[in-house]
Amino acid sequence: MIDKYINKLNVNPFWGGLIIQAFHAGYNNKECSLLLHYIILPMVLYGDVRNSLLLINKNTTLTNFVSQNRANLIELQQHIWILRNPTNQALIVLHNKKYIQLKEYVEVIKTIDYNNYNDDMRKYLRAATYLGLMLKKETLLDVFRILKIIP
Repeated sequence: MIDKYINKLNVNPFWGGLIIQAFHAGYNNKECSLLLHYIILPMVLYGDVRNSLLLINKNTTLTNFVSQNRANLIELQQHIWILRNPTNQALIVLHNKKYIQLKEYVEVIKTIDYNNYNDDMRKYLRAATYLGLMLKKETLLDVFRILKIIP
């Protein structure tokens, strides 16, 4: 019964928007590719991958992360396709709230700090921030090549 409510919360566009904002805090760049946003929610909302993201440090590369978590990333492509619409909705919410500008790239206007949220939310937001820290070291093409996914 509780799983039904958790699943509804996970696809809530406002919750997805917070996760994306936390990613931007770690990515720490004024512009971010739109395609990159489609891997944020699948990686953060999937429990095993999220728990692995919480264990990385600032020196962890995407290649190392993938090699250590290959089993957890097997269904990443499927999760990306499933969460495409919630990601679109989260981006629209952020754009309407003037936290991002949707252009050729996503222009980041406002980010969040995961420390300002309660413990239940913090682990999701911290995982998103750490994902941003890890992905900012890679080019867009390398991210998709290393993860072996199709944008």
